[in-house]
Amino acid sequence: MPGCAKLSFTCKTTKFFFSQLGLNETDFTRVPCMFPQYNVKVHASKVELFRTNLLKVRISGNPLVFREAEAGFFSLELGQDNLKINEVVYNDQPFEFEKFGLVNMEIEDKSATTAYHIPEGIFIVYDPLDLSLKSGLEKIPSTAITPNILKSFGVAVPDYMQLVPIRAFANPSAS
Repeated sequence: MPGCAKLSFTCKTTKFFFSQLGLNETDFTRVPCMFPQYNVKVHASKVELFRTNLLKVRISGNPLVFREAEAGFFSLELGQDNLKINEVVYNDQPFEFEKFGLVNMEIEDKSATTAYHIPEGIFIVYDPLDLSLKSGLEKIPSTAITPNILKSFGVAVPDYMQLVPIRAFANPSAS
């Protein structure tokens, strides 16, 4: 099929890939995004080093595309399809993808893809009766959302659902 991807370039081992770029696992935090994009928040003391090292990366002859925002946020664009040259060049030295923590991954359905869905996402609770600023993020399983919504509307939670309390639903102002 024309335009379909058989292979897509991505990161195989995140910690190893970022270690090749001068970061250890305490220097960065992954930020949720759509695969094959990689978003990270880099510690302030390592931002300059990371930016400099990203500029030294070439994937199959092309510069690694990335965006930098404020406060150490970086977004790396991976996912190049059907690469002919399985080589990353870093600081003018060639590496096989695997030796740099990268892989040319087979696309199972051979489709032209723009992203793969990942389990991380954003869930926002809006309460017009409580507009106070809330701090922090809470990691919750996606299966906890429906039972909490049902409970907040006074609907019995079915036995097959597990009610895992979500902080945003703990003290609804409407009750």
